[in-house]
Amino acid sequence: MTTVLLTGVTSFIGRHLAAHLNQSGVKIVATYRTANPGLLDALAGRYPDVRMIQLDLQDDVGFDKLPPTIDAVVHVAGASPPATLDDMLNVNVAGTRNVQRYAMRAGAQKFIYTSSISIHGSIKVGVVNHSTTVNDPEPYGATKYLGERLLASGADTIPTVSIRLPSVIGRGAHRAWIPTIIERLISGTDVPFYNPTAAFNNAVHVGELSTLILRILLNQDWRGHFAFPIGLSEPIEIQEVINILRKALNSKSQLLTISEVKPSFIIDSSLAAEVFGYVPARTDETLRQYVEDNLRG
Repeated sequence: MTTVLLTGVTSFIGRHLAAHLNQSGVKIVATYRTANPGLLDALAGRYPDVRMIQLDLQDDVGFDKLPPTIDAVVHVAGASPPATLDDMLNVNVAGTRNVQRYAMRAGAQKFIYTSSISIHGSIKVGVVNHSTTVNDPEPYGATKYLGERLLASGADTIPTVSIRLPSVIGRGAHRAWIPTIIERLISGTDVPFYNPTAAFNNAVHVGELSTLILRILLNQDWRGHFAFPIGLSEPIEIQEVINILRKALNSKSQLLTISEVKPSFIIDSSLAAEVFGYVPARTDETLRQYVEDNLRG
């Protein structure tokens, strides 16, 4: 049985990933930074086999609480806005360095890192893929990119995959564009939006992400460092995205098109598909699934 260190277990992605890996027979040692008794009790009740350890990743001394050996690491923990720059540097850079050092000491054979599409900064192209350049990212994207580079530097010792995530949706998602639209539609608030005819596939369902991470863990054939974005298949127009959500929720919100044009792009997941068998779900079907996630409460 594979034993995995999962960081950030109390995060949105971490909770879903813990459930998926646990149900697939993976043995999990999971870390969390801030104690949330209600959430921790709920996780412990659902997944009694998951060992949970409180650990601030920027404190390298605390890593002695972790097992002396581990098979693989899935590094989900991170700090994003509205976190301060210091916090993002401490968690996303120093914390990632500490997790990497632990993984090397513990003999890990694989390292999976949830990075961000934000590493690309100001995107000037219509399609983002694994070779798209990095162009003046904001602090969050810059710190995630530094995390990628740290892991790439040690990939001869531990093969590493950095998954550059767009908006991740599913039950419990918040803050990103689609969850924000959902909130407005449910409340009946007007929904302003840009670029009505621009193509969109810039999201992934947390269930599909969990399936991909498990596939990478079980794949024995890769070496070195891979970094790539993932998104949905069959892009649709922005106005169709909002209309699908509005219809599925039976919302009375008014849709307000803003005339200003903003840069837009879609995501090419071909490297993830080619190397790791990633099969992106359809954009329209994923949006409807996300609405069902929300309606279930």
